[in-house]
This record gives sequence, structure tokens and C-alpha cells, in this order.
Amino acid sequence: NSPTIRIRHEEIIEMNKISAAILLTSQGGIFFQAGEEFARTKYGNPNSYNASIAINHLDWSRADEYQDLVAYYKNMIDIRKAYPPLRDPTKKTADMIYFKYLPENLISYLIPNLIDKNARWKNLLVIANTSKQPYTIDLPKDEMERDQKWKILANNKKADPSGIGYIFGPSIILSPREVYVLAIEND
Repeated sequence: NSPTIRIRHEEIIEMNKISAAILLTSQGGIFFQAGEEFARTKYGNPNSYNASIAINHLDWSRADEYQDLVAYYKNMIDIRKAYPPLRDPTKKTADMIYFKYLPENLISYLIPNLIDKNARWKNLLVIANTSKQPYTIDLPKDEMERDQKWKILANNKKADPSGIGYIFGPSIILSPREVYVLAIEND
């Protein structure tokens, strides 16, 4: 028996991370499929309810092979835990989420922190570009601050609740298939 050679599809992994960032910064209960965090595959079978165990099993060796994706999900879950408005059971936060109208394949939404003034962040911004073209998007401005500093919590490569850098300026250029989860820190 020769070992199976697996090909890592980077574009699919990046899209998985974009989906995870959007899902885990959404309000309400979160549901994702078992193994999604380690790139589970059903080998192209779109409806595997009656397929063999070989198709439906969880291949736990993929968790080691896709450590970056597992870490991404873990850190996105930690970001979700750290920002109470994402778990607000009332309509208060949902009524204040601001969606920016953008062209197809682009999404941007701002989630203000109206429920916990002791939380790390006062605003969370999610912007994603799933198109194959770059796009420049204006960042929301706080009337009280001229040059706002956005902490990068996640992009399509990495997520970290401690941050992975900062963005300054009035706008950001989103590369093709790129996501950012940004935060304004509480003073």
C-alpha cells in the first residue's frame, strides 16, 4: 500500500477562513459541520447520508495536517467569546448593526458594543471580499477621533484575539478573497 498523496487547495482554505470569520462574527447560535475546522472532505459527494464510512468518517489526521485552520477556528471562537455583542440575546445589538451597501461579493458590517462598556473593544468591523478583484473600502469614522486606529483581529491567513497588527487611515484595500475582522479598542 502506498501512502495517499493529499493536495492542499489554498484557495478553498482561504474561503473556509473567510466563511468562518463571517459565521463567528454573526449574532445568534453558531452551527458548523463536524470537521470543518480541519478541512473535512466528503470527496465531492454532495449528499452523503447513505454513503460508506470511508466517505463520512472524520479523518483526524487532517487536524494535524491543517493546524493553521484549526488554530484559525479556535482563535475566531475566542474573539467571539471576547466580544459580548456577538452573543447578545436581545435585539439591542442586532438593531444597531450597520451594513454597508457594496457591490456583489463584498460585505461590510459594523457591530457596536452597546451592552458591555468593560469589554476590550467598542466596535467590531467585518469586511470581506470574495471576488477575484481588489477593492478599496472606506473605514467607518468616529466623529471624536481624526485618525482612528483599527486593531486587526483576523484576516484570511490568521486570527488572534490579541491582534496581529493595526490599520490606520481612512480606507483599506481588500485583495481578492480577503477578509478582515477589525476592532476599535475601549479606552
